[in-house]
Amino acid sequence: GCDLASLAPGVYTNRTGETNVYTRSSGRTFNQGNYVFLINGNLHIQGEMRAVSTPNASTLVVSVSGDITVDKGVGGSPSSSSTHLEGLFSADSDFILESEGSEGDNCPSNRDNRLNIKGAIVTNAALGGGTFQNNRTLCDDNSDHPTFYIEESPFLILNFPDFLKHPSFVWQEVAP
Repeated sequence: GCDLASLAPGVYTNRTGETNVYTRSSGRTFNQGNYVFLINGNLHIQGEMRAVSTPNASTLVVSVSGDITVDKGVGGSPSSSSTHLEGLFSADSDFILESEGSEGDNCPSNRDNRLNIKGAIVTNAALGGGTFQNNRTLCDDNSDHPTFYIEESPFLILNFPDFLKHPSFVWQEVAP
């Protein structure tokens, strides 16, 4: 497991296997800078990564060779507008939103949390098959609120570390 309580900007990797990321308290903001997580295996996000709410001069990139699973406890009320995850999340396989298992008579007592993301999600990055799996339900609130909302973040792309940017070339053919 990894607690994001006091990480310095940089590139972080793991050993092969399941990696759990959590925060001790909600509202954790990374220090200004670029954070890159390269996960060899699956990633289970167990705490709000609003805890990963990066300042405008910062970025968070999470690249996983397996699945990214967001714990059922991450999120907020059906009408929540606060950001719960912020950054670029790339999975070679699936991006999965866990559920409380709300069905039939269990609603609304086991209603799931709404998840708001600011940034981008990539699935099937390795082109071997992968999907976005939203297993959440807001029960009676489904007709008025989405279970999942994503907001674009231009600052995310503009502030990418140089080594992650694809160089662009401008060329012109000139007659001799």
